[in-house]
Amino acid sequence: ALEYSTDSSNRLARYDRNRIRFSLMPLLDESFPGWRQGALGSMARLAEEGDFLEESCKAIARGGREAFLSSSPFMRSEILARAFAASGSRAEPRRKAMFQAAESLARGAERAVLFDRVLSLGPDGLRLAPTLDSPRECGYFFTLESAGIYRAGPVSLEAEWTEERDSPSPGFSDLDSASFAFPLVLRSRVPGDKIWDGRSSLSVDEIVKSWGLEAKDRMVLPVAEDAKGIVAILPAALSGLEGMRPRYRHFPGKLSGKALRIRIKGDSAFDVR
Repeated sequence: ALEYSTDSSNRLARYDRNRIRFSLMPLLDESFPGWRQGALGSMARLAEEGDFLEESCKAIARGGREAFLSSSPFMRSEILARAFAASGSRAEPRRKAMFQAAESLARGAERAVLFDRVLSLGPDGLRLAPTLDSPRECGYFFTLESAGIYRAGPVSLEAEWTEERDSPSPGFSDLDSASFAFPLVLRSRVPGDKIWDGRSSLSVDEIVKSWGLEAKDRMVLPVAEDAKGIVAILPAALSGLEGMRPRYRHFPGKLSGKALRIRIKGDSAFDVR
């Protein structure tokens, strides 16, 4: 038999494990005598529920696009979480980002970007592909249902309605309310993006190259997208690029004059201007 040794740290109260062992557990034993059995039973049930959830996600994934779309929002985000974990990405998106990306696809977006992966829906279901740029630790993705303040990790987005189109605010870009439909995705650019000019789909990569931006700015350039495709490229929404003109999708209708004013910011831990 193996003998165990007792470490002197096992009795130091400054460690959480020791405070739980010597203070909390005796209190629970005194006040709730059956708590240990109850905790073990809950753990067993959670394990069974986890197995059921895993098998359900696999079954839906095997059902392809229609099965994914007909499943619940919770299940769609769970399927995406498992696919992302299996994709080889080293990023660890938050659950909210997973949910937003999955719902964007469910509402008809052609693609969604989640850190270093491009997401799309094909006949066989959810697809994840690496971006063609270098690892996109500076990528971001927001799904907007209305004006407001959004935050994903160290990146924040402000969106507010304005009718003062002749008085642009520094660091903001405007989208006329008639030119897009909610839900609106605001994300970093990915290779292969295209924008409609009224005659053909233009490569966003080529447009960005013609602007002569540095590589770090090209990677975080904001793109607005609705269910019909890319609405606009919005360089002025980033601090330091305020003087650059946006590039809008061709819109044959009459503009409303009311605009959604957008700004994206990052802190020092995130390479967004």
